[in-house]
Amino acid sequence: MYEKLRGTLAMALIVAGCSSSSASPTSSGDAHDGGPGTAADSGGESGGTSTDGALEIVSFTNDVQAITDPSDGRSAVAHEVTFIAIVTARGGIDTIAGGQLLDDQGKTYAAFGTGAQKGTYTASVDWSQINRVSPITFRAPGAGRTFSAKFFDNDGREATAPLHVSFFCGSDTHSDAWNACRGTCQYPLDARTACGCDTPTDCTTNPSKSYGYCWNGTCRGVPLNTRCFDGGKALPDIINCEEYCGPVDHIYEMEFASLADCLTAAGGVGLKQDAKFQAGKGYTCSCAH
Repeated sequence: MYEKLRGTLAMALIVAGCSSSSASPTSSGDAHDGGPGTAADSGGESGGTSTDGALEIVSFTNDVQAITDPSDGRSAVAHEVTFIAIVTARGGIDTIAGGQLLDDQGKTYAAFGTGAQKGTYTASVDWSQINRVSPITFRAPGAGRTFSAKFFDNDGREATAPLHVSFFCGSDTHSDAWNACRGTCQYPLDARTACGCDTPTDCTTNPSKSYGYCWNGTCRGVPLNTRCFDGGKALPDIINCEEYCGPVDHIYEMEFASLADCLTAAGGVGLKQDAKFQAGKGYTCSCAH
């Protein structure tokens, strides 16, 4: 129930205008990350050569395009990415000295090891290893990082090839509404007492907020009053106003024929327990002491 109503509240906040802070996919904690991803799809491919063509990365691939926090136990997500490079050299395979996996800031993540076949090299890194080298910090829906294979030969030649890997956080109920703070995935509404990554704020003690919520690293106030929601823009989940209203004495939920009727309080009826949002209708959460 609480997972579902958190989703309801999240969408309501977005409709109310709180989504403006989610426009940026990155934060200052990991400024070079960018480009969201939301699924562990098959990877990409690239290649590269040395300036004289004597050393060539014929193929640089990865097995997945997106990874997430290892605490995410869903079977359809990946926590590790494996990079595979096929490299040739004009002077023969034995002249290849080795290779490194780097990011776009020049930080090293792993050395490539030789694969089962000559000229094939692999390197695997998981979410935790990546976070240790450079913290994974972003705002929903996600971010990513460009990695490069850099190979050398015995004469000092270099060949590089880039690939992008996306980072995301989520759950079955909310697949793309999570943030990451230095490698830890957080559902925004769950971070009320430690909102934000660089300088966490306790939203519940902010005197200017009647009931503080954290949304994309910023404390948001939810007034203790009556509020209308557009059922067509809300998640198709069970409606329950407890999460929206907070610790108050009275909570009352009503359904209206339309959002306009909701705003004018015309013809509303009280909702039964476990009622669901319906498209085209309006709903209220009324909170009172």
